[in-house]
Amino acid sequence: MNIADFLWQYIIGPIIADASNVESVTRNGVEAFTGYNLFNTVLWGILATAIIYGLYKLTRKYEIKLTTEKVIVSLPFIVLGGLLRFIEDTAIVNYPYSIILITPIIYVFILGIYLLAFILARKLSQKYEVTENRVLFIQGLSLLVLPILAAINYFMNISISLELLLGVVLIPVIITVLYKYTVKDSILDRDSYLLIIFSQLFGGTASMIAVTQGYEQKQLITQAFTSIFGPSGVLLAKIGLSALVIYALLDTEDNELEAFTVFVLTVVGLGTGIRVFLRMLAGI
Repeated sequence: MNIADFLWQYIIGPIIADASNVESVTRNGVEAFTGYNLFNTVLWGILATAIIYGLYKLTRKYEIKLTTEKVIVSLPFIVLGGLLRFIEDTAIVNYPYSIILITPIIYVFILGIYLLAFILARKLSQKYEVTENRVLFIQGLSLLVLPILAAINYFMNISISLELLLGVVLIPVIITVLYKYTVKDSILDRDSYLLIIFSQLFGGTASMIAVTQGYEQKQLITQAFTSIFGPSGVLLAKIGLSALVIYALLDTEDNELEAFTVFVLTVVGLGTGIRVFLRMLAGI
């Protein structure tokens, strides 16, 4: 196998198959399957690490104060990513335009939109008497309007399971509230920790319930946990990850590093969870 065939089978082909909403695609006799494999998992992991590190260095270089509050006002952009990923699953957007909505390309796409919105928010806040966070939040909400309308229109034509909807929403909410009540007024009672816990629990719960409905885990790590612990494997992994991160953050006095960590985990947990949740409700 030459390099071109290797790249097609393990890197490019899975993206094309995913964007085309088919299980596999063939080029020059080489078949590539949708989903993750060892090679693209490692490559996407390296790229993600490089992007995260680069963003962290940029915040330091340009003295951008990343806070938990800024993460909260950035939530619409995170929700946007999950919604657009779901919209691609519905085949509303056809190939080749759907490629931009496929992982990992969609992360770069949303990041680009977010950075432009961030720059615009900073300029407007300097020109007018309005806070940067307020402008950023309004921009995010504005971008959500069309995707939300598209999703609503799609769900109006199908029936959804109220039990699945309540299960995915209530489990993370109840556990997060219990955590808040248990650690109230202690060093563990911080908004940043609540964001970590809720986002990871939401993503884990959506994946756990999806497995019980016959959906297969595509990521290699989640596949491993599911094969060992059953449907609850992903949720257990998310709980463990949350505990480890919070434990590590207890020893840091770098508020910006903490906020950056919260931002990354919220993107992964909430963004992915929304896509899985909506797919399950839609039965696709």
